[in-house]
Amino acid sequence: MPSRPFNRVIERFTLDQNTVEMLSAHACAVSKFSLQRSAGGGAPPDFTYFGLEVTPITQEQASDYTDGTFDGGAESDPDFRKVPFQGGVFTYLPYDATAGSREDAKAVFWLVTKLLIIDHTKAQAFIVSIQANETEFDSGGTQRSCKNLVDEIIRSPAPLPSAVDGTSRKAIDWEVDTSIDEYQGKIREIQTRIARDELHQAILSVGLSKTTSATADAVFNVMRRRNSSPHIFLVRSDDITLIGASPAMHLRKSGRLLTVETDAGTRRLGETEDETQAIMNELLNAEKDLEEQKMIVDETIADLKAIAADAKVEMPVELEVRKLGSVMHLYTVLEAQIKEGLSPIEAVLSCFPPSAVTGAPRHQAMKVIQQVEGTPRGPYGGVLGLIGFDGSVDTAIILRSAWVKGDRITMRCGGGITHASDAMDEYNECMNKAQSMIDCVREAEAF
Repeated sequence: MPSRPFNRVIERFTLDQNTVEMLSAHACAVSKFSLQRSAGGGAPPDFTYFGLEVTPITQEQASDYTDGTFDGGAESDPDFRKVPFQGGVFTYLPYDATAGSREDAKAVFWLVTKLLIIDHTKAQAFIVSIQANETEFDSGGTQRSCKNLVDEIIRSPAPLPSAVDGTSRKAIDWEVDTSIDEYQGKIREIQTRIARDELHQAILSVGLSKTTSATADAVFNVMRRRNSSPHIFLVRSDDITLIGASPAMHLRKSGRLLTVETDAGTRRLGETEDETQAIMNELLNAEKDLEEQKMIVDETIADLKAIAADAKVEMPVELEVRKLGSVMHLYTVLEAQIKEGLSPIEAVLSCFPPSAVTGAPRHQAMKVIQQVEGTPRGPYGGVLGLIGFDGSVDTAIILRSAWVKGDRITMRCGGGITHASDAMDEYNECMNKAQSMIDCVREAEAF
């Protein structure tokens, strides 16, 4: 499609900090998706995006809208030009999303026709509306309409943060779908296959679920307030509502630059700074975790080489530890320049599912996972995020997430199994990863 039959209308609002917080807390209730972006680890949020109105589109249409040729009109506002996502497509890919998938595992692509952006760094908001060219705009009327919309959002009901301390380690009141004995048996099966050289590593996950009185909006607002992860999200699909606070970037694209951050190895934070530092030093020297990280990095480099100009991949950060929420992880940062002519959608799909949730080699690990786990993963291990009209990409891996259907909330947590894995250590790692969501739900239930 050589040109787009749409105009982009942008309205900006300067807000005080109290109004920013009110708008942030209330907007999720009237949005199809909500995405908060920050550096994580308690750092203040940078931007939050709310999909107030969306239109379902096909993958082919999504590729067309995000090929960088959309002309929604020049934007002169220098503040808006600094916003990373200025409109485009939201995508949600469950782990099992493939052609011919089950209906609940199909890829979702939404054209975002009305977008609320909160710029936390400057205490301002933008509403971006996408409308057909043939529509004659009354700019004054549009501005009044947008102002009314902001007022309505702030006046709408929303859960308020409670004073409950959700950080204490209480007994887990969630049902776990895999006993410790069953988990040990699954690890033995994977390690037997590793010994036969069928694969090098597989990510084994367990499911947890419970009946809850908490709403998805309340849990999202607890996660948003805690702000422990760089990717905090809420998505309402036809079937379920998905919430999460993921530590893991899937893919970022700015101009032609592609960036991927891989993470592996998990440790809980200590009770004191000295204990945390000691645990961090242990993680940096843990043979099993370093081996796991290397396998994920190697697999990710192979993904990037397939879509990189001249198959060239750089590693600006070889290894570092980051603290997110109640745990810490090992991270490596990879960069590449995208091939000429490759679309953003193709780049996203070429790195899907992420090797961080499959293992290595990816396709063989996926076969083993399907056989050993025995149940569909649902959203866990999938990908969601934003693909801009300008071709930018900001997607995250669906980890530390849960999905709500009726009064039932479900999540999955996993860890990398290698020949050196200890079953109890791996099981405890899964429970450590689940703890943040358990705390958030417990706090939301107290609202």
